[in-house]
Amino acid sequence: MAIFKIEPIAVMTEKGYHAEITGIDSNDSDCIVGTIKGKYPCDVCWDLNGLCRDNESGCNLNTTTDEFLDVKRAASLLLKK
Repeated sequence: MAIFKIEPIAVMTEKGYHAEITGIDSNDSDCIVGTIKGKYPCDVCWDLNGLCRDNESGCNLNTTTDEFLDVKRAASLLLKK
């Protein structure tokens, strides 16, 4: 798995959980890599629509923020073949 590491970007999930985006995986449709913070932190992946694989819908990213939109643009460019 080729993950392009990026400077951690603080974001919020739809349920208000603090999260960080830490990379872009160019070989996976769930290409946004990061961590959900809190009492039980966990590593997660999101797709370009901010949907979090194998987690509750509250873990999906808030997709209206400038931070998310910037990462989405960068990931889209990396995924073009």
